Amino acid sequence: MPVVLIIHPNPSSIACLSELEQAQFQVKIAPSAAQGLAMIYECPPDVVMVADGLPLIDGQEPCLRLRQICRVPIVVLGSGQRLTSARILELGADDYVPESVGAMELIARIRSLMRRYRRKPGPNLHPGEDLLSVTLTPTETRLLKCLLFNDGRIVTKPQLVTEVWAGRRVTLGSLRFHIRRLRQKLSGNTIVNEWGIGYRLSAEPGNTNQCRLAH
Repeated sequence: MPVVLIIHPNPSSIACLSELEQAQFQVKIAPSAAQGLAMIYECPPDVVMVADGLPLIDGQEPCLRLRQICRVPIVVLGSGQRLTSARILELGADDYVPESVGAMELIARIRSLMRRYRRKPGPNLHPGEDLLSVTLTPTETRLLKCLLFNDGRIVTKPQLVTEVWAGRRVTLGSLRFHIRRLRQKLSGNTIVNEWGIGYRLSAEPGNTNQCRLAH
C-alpha cells in the first residue's frame, strides 16, 4: 500500500483524508516540517504532501529541504501564505494544488506522479542504503539516513538536532555521543567531521584521519 506523508499543522482542514485512505493509500501525518523529516528518515514514504507557509527549517524553505533529501514526489498544498506557485515549483515541488482541491483530482495527480517516478531510470534509493542492514537504534537510523540522504553534503549540527530529533531539545553532547556510537557500527565508511560546521558521510575507506573523534 503506497504511503502518503502529509506535513500540515492542521490536517483536519484537508477535506480528502478519508478519500485517500479509501483509495488504498496509507496516510501518515506530521504536524511540522521537523517531525516530517524525522518520519522520512525512519521510513521513507512514496509521496510527500506539504502545506505551504510552514516555518523555515534552519533558514531553509521546507519544500527545498524536502527536495534535498527526497527522491519521491512532493506535492505542495497551497494557501498562498508566503510563496507563489511558480516559486514553490522552482524549489523542487512536483505539483502545487490548492487545499480545496477535490479528492478525485488530488488522487489522480498523486497516481500520475508516482507513475512518472517509477519510469525514471535508476533506483529511488540513495547510494549506500545497504548500510542500513547494520543493527541500529531508532535514533541511529534517523541519524544515518539524514547523512545518507544528503548525498555527501555537509549537514550542520543544528540541522541534525532539528531533523533527527524532530525539534526536541537535545544537547550537542548527546549528538556527539550518537555520532560516536554510529561510527563504531559502520564498517568501511566514515562520518567525516567538518570542524565547526557539521558532518557528512564519506564512503572512502581508510579516511579515518578526519574523524577520529566526534566534535
